Amino acid sequence: MVRNNSYGFPLPYQQAFPAPVVAQRAPTTADIHNASSEPYQFGQLWVDQNTNTVYALSNVSSGNADWEVLGGSSSDVNTLTGDSGGAISPSSGNINILGGTGVSTAGSGSTITINVTGAGLEYVEVTGTTQAMAVNIGYVANNGALVTLTLPAVAAFGSVVAVVGKGAGGWRIAQNAGQTIHQNSTDSTTGVGGSVSSTAQYNSAYLVCITANTDWVVYGSEGVLTFV
Repeated sequence: MVRNNSYGFPLPYQQAFPAPVVAQRAPTTADIHNASSEPYQFGQLWVDQNTNTVYALSNVSSGNADWEVLGGSSSDVNTLTGDSGGAISPSSGNINILGGTGVSTAGSGSTITINVTGAGLEYVEVTGTTQAMAVNIGYVANNGALVTLTLPAVAAFGSVVAVVGKGAGGWRIAQNAGQTIHQNSTDSTTGVGGSVSSTAQYNSAYLVCITANTDWVVYGSEGVLTFV
């Protein structure tokens, strides 16, 4: 490998580290050798002049080079700032992203998934006559015949679902074994025999789970609902 040499005292000859690679692009995992087929050394610097970013070779594994960003890029992240508390910096190279009330986080690979209980609902239009409901989803029942939507069999405390009428056939919320729907002093029959239904085309109902998996309360509705 060609190396830069420096001369000085007290050593008459000293071998210095290779000069940085200066290019018009960022390094890739395929950048293991230079144009002369000589391998880059660990710690070798690579300067991308297009983005003013500096990289260092930290590892080569299974034929793939790992070039770490050292700085210079406008995309570098050194701190994170939330709604309060000011900017936070990494500790031992790590920044924790943790859940709070009604919020949980889960990390897998390079992805952090943030789950929010009781947040705004995503709505799905149902054009068939049956639908298994999922937590934290709202449904627009749109069929000329009755649309039967069945509560989620598994639901954490605070989970919500909603049904909005659109089709002339109306809708019915069916239950699984052990489930009950409450509204004020009215309760549905516990289990698969119980249900709550619309009485007019554009009736709606919003339900929240108050006991995991089993008990739901209608906390908002439009129109008269029928409890069985």
